Amino acid sequence: MHIPGKPVTDRDQYIVANALTSALPFLLLHSNEWSNLDDLMAIVASGKCKVVRSDIDGVVRCLELLETQGGPAPQAVEQFLDNAYLYLPRHVIERWKKTDLNSRMIATWNAKKEKERGEYRDIYDIFLTLYDSRMAYEKKESLLEAIISSVDWDWGVSGISHKAIEAFKKVGYEGFPKELLLKTVSPFSKLANKLLRGEKLIYREWFFAIELGYETHLITEDEDRLGENYEFEMLDPSRRLFMNRVNVITFDVNEYDYLKHTKVISRS
Repeated sequence: MHIPGKPVTDRDQYIVANALTSALPFLLLHSNEWSNLDDLMAIVASGKCKVVRSDIDGVVRCLELLETQGGPAPQAVEQFLDNAYLYLPRHVIERWKKTDLNSRMIATWNAKKEKERGEYRDIYDIFLTLYDSRMAYEKKESLLEAIISSVDWDWGVSGISHKAIEAFKKVGYEGFPKELLLKTVSPFSKLANKLLRGEKLIYREWFFAIELGYETHLITEDEDRLGENYEFEMLDPSRRLFMNRVNVITFDVNEYDYLKHTKVISRS
């Protein structure tokens, strides 16, 4: 593949290869120029152009549309889909066929959440029975805590101490410091009081109230052991940072971005 002009670098070659490979599925969706499509497929299949990186999602979407609706040049589309391995990198085909690790993880998570949605509805029905029950409030609260604890909820962290932020900084934001723990700063009774003594909530309101969960802070073991008052930063609940999932606190690109851009200012 020749790129006119000087200098020609490996990066130049990479950019053109990525553009041609990404453009091929899009053109098959919209163009009826058989000869041009045939020539482009030959160039990409030569092995010098089979590159797709940042625009993988767009390419996969085009592939899905080609499968379901075809294109203006059916013969070219058929040739392309039947011999996709000639024109596309393996990681793109795996994403398209949903056999890559990311797709399998998403499928597993979705299946888990679908199962849990049925359980949440069942728990809500029990909640309605408890709400209307004449039994002592203490028993209601105890039963409610038991059934809510029987499934996993995406409870998030509502605050993080300054020392916890510093602990992340000390490890270069490369992982979760072992000296951190999750401290509940509001008891279950607060949530139970809202659910059982307040206005009877419809399912969506009830689910949202529980999703907010307990008020919890991420602090150091020393802060917990000494029982000291600590300075902390409140977290925006809409960002859903440090989610507590199956007793594991999430730490990925969202938490990394928050920590890197948070400036700790002492209030003392």
